[in-house]
Amino acid sequence: MQESDATSDPNDREADSLRIFIAVQFPPQIMAGVTNVQERLQKGCRFVGANPSWVPTDTFHQTLVFLGEQSRDCLDDVSLAMQRAVDRVSIGPIRLAVTGVEFFPSARDPRTVAMALKGEVGKLSQLQSALREELRLAGFHIESRPFLPHVTLARIKSPKGFSGLKGIVDGHRSVSAGKFEVDRIELLESVPSGSRRTYRTLNAVMLPSTPPQAEDQ
Repeated sequence: MQESDATSDPNDREADSLRIFIAVQFPPQIMAGVTNVQERLQKGCRFVGANPSWVPTDTFHQTLVFLGEQSRDCLDDVSLAMQRAVDRVSIGPIRLAVTGVEFFPSARDPRTVAMALKGEVGKLSQLQSALREELRLAGFHIESRPFLPHVTLARIKSPKGFSGLKGIVDGHRSVSAGKFEVDRIELLESVPSGSRRTYRTLNAVMLPSTPPQAEDQ
């Protein structure tokens, strides 16, 4: 007789689950640009006595949909939903720029220091909305919250030095980390690594390339 699941090793059940999300990864030049901005902010913070918690430089990305802990068995369903969303919106590469340091979600409720994504954010929002809908149709529970594209640089843990931090942020509102094109979305696993987490790509879905418009004859 087969033993019941109640006798199975809990470590085995944990190994069958993954912490996953769908995101846009940044190309190397954007990662370098954002890192440079973060380093400038860090120097200013040391001068004014502010001490936010800085995000590791190799983890900058734009989350589209966070799925949390999921079974390994669902990965094919997630990948299929990603492909359906891309096919539905049928848009080519999305042109974006990472520019301007600001408080997120707002200056009145400053939880993080972030850079904004500008450019074709309407297309990115359209793709993100399609992803959420396709994942819900596939049976996943997806939170409904406003989509505000941004890159988190630091998390504010204490009010200490905040007035100085505000001055530093205000002085970097027009700084740029560069422009790039989004040509794919990726399914990422968040993996514990000591006191932090790293990300591993499980799958990628390419956006369709858009050929140039033919000139009128």
